[in-house]
Amino acid sequence: MEADHNTEEEVYVKDREGLFHKLKQFFKDGIDALQLIADFDQTLTRAKVDGKNASSTFCVLHESEYVSERYLKEGKENYEHYVHIEHDADMPLEEKEKHMNDWWEADLNGIIKEKLSKDNFLSMTRKSNLYFRNGISELFQLKQKHKFPFLVVSAGIGEVIRSAFEIYFESSGISVDSLKPFSIISNLGIYDENGTLVGFQSPYITIMNKDVNVSRFVEEQKHKDEEEGHHVHGNLIMMGDITEDVKMLNKIDIG
Repeated sequence: MEADHNTEEEVYVKDREGLFHKLKQFFKDGIDALQLIADFDQTLTRAKVDGKNASSTFCVLHESEYVSERYLKEGKENYEHYVHIEHDADMPLEEKEKHMNDWWEADLNGIIKEKLSKDNFLSMTRKSNLYFRNGISELFQLKQKHKFPFLVVSAGIGEVIRSAFEIYFESSGISVDSLKPFSIISNLGIYDENGTLVGFQSPYITIMNKDVNVSRFVEEQKHKDEEEGHHVHGNLIMMGDITEDVKMLNKIDIG
């Protein structure tokens, strides 16, 4: 599920001097002071492959054989109703946050009605056009070697994210235990005794509340030891595909 190398990718640095100063501090403090937090869709995964749009976690569902026409119709109606609100720069944040919560709740409730299983999510992800970016192998090799905390934060479908990592780890021969601490904050499913999806863990993760949920997660981790917990370190690398992603760090204290 890792895309081939894209020779068109380039790196643009707004403040080279500031970047080099930070990198110098990173090297000085060492690997024990490092933590990685990353968005998933179009950050760890590709936006395009061979000139065509790659799949987001929601698109994996939309393009699969496991969802009904009802789900697709309702999802399209929700998109057409809410997308202009998402991009309305003049709307007060509290009002926009309420609308985004309503949108996610409607979409996730629609998914629940499809009565999917974990195997369904694995199958649709395996068949999808979702690809990790080139370099993901090197990233996890470093993660295994140095054991720095790695937190994935996404407003997408957590079951697709979990499936994508499971498929990648299996194909790469990576043991999940060797990656601790490694966690996912996303819309993860709840299953009944028959293995059928019956809900999603609350609160739902939307594009508007990542900061609150990252802060809550960090607080919950404080009582855990360094081997298991995500203790916020001073040198934090934040990866995202839009500038707003950095706001997920707004409510945590980076010591």
